[in-house]
Amino acid sequence: MKTIINREYAGEKEAFAPLIGFKVVSVEDGPTNGDFGDITVLTLVNEHHVAIDVTISDEAIWISEPHAVKDDLSAISDEDAKV
Repeated sequence: MKTIINREYAGEKEAFAPLIGFKVVSVEDGPTNGDFGDITVLTLVNEHHVAIDVTISDEAIWISEPHAVKDDLSAISDEDAKV
């Protein structure tokens, strides 16, 4: 499976337009390994099992690229995609 790319949110409202129709299914928080302190990760999923993560810290906000997930929110592997 390829690595999911996260892009830093720079204030443009258009960055959130693709989230219309998505529902928040998970909210997690915890420390990071870097200089960003604690983070909160909102996972949003639509009816087609496409997820987008919004990561929030005191320093910045990042939005992941869309990625496919299973019902349990685990990532779909390359083997799963072949089915």
